[in-house]
Amino acid sequence: MHTLIIFILSLVAVSAQAQPAKGAGGEAACATQAKAWFQKEHGTESKAFEDGRARKSAYRSHYSAKLKQCLVLDEMTVTRANGTTALSGRSLFTLEGDRRASLGRVVGPQKPLTCEMQGKRCESVEEWDKLAAVLMKE
Repeated sequence: MHTLIIFILSLVAVSAQAQPAKGAGGEAACATQAKAWFQKEHGTESKAFEDGRARKSAYRSHYSAKLKQCLVLDEMTVTRANGTTALSGRSLFTLEGDRRASLGRVVGPQKPLTCEMQGKRCESVEEWDKLAAVLMKE
């Protein structure tokens, strides 16, 4: 009986170690992964092109305890040489190592050219932002 209890406790300990980190540990690991992804994908927050265009990028990460996944909100804006917005977009995805799985994206500038979240079409950037905000708080 004593051996059985020790065996069960060792299984529980191994299982707990195999689970993704939760709470602050999950958030810290997520932030580290997101930062590495951003540096690999974008390099820097801004980039100037020879033709006068410029790109500004930013990201936010959040570990969702409910989904047990690292979420990344990637935002990018490209401006023309005259300073007007040529294109803006946001994407929300899960990140696990080098693997990404899209949850949604919106591409504009004004009336979105593309707007979808979790497989459903949305009608505006504002609607997309509200849907993304819910996921980024879970």
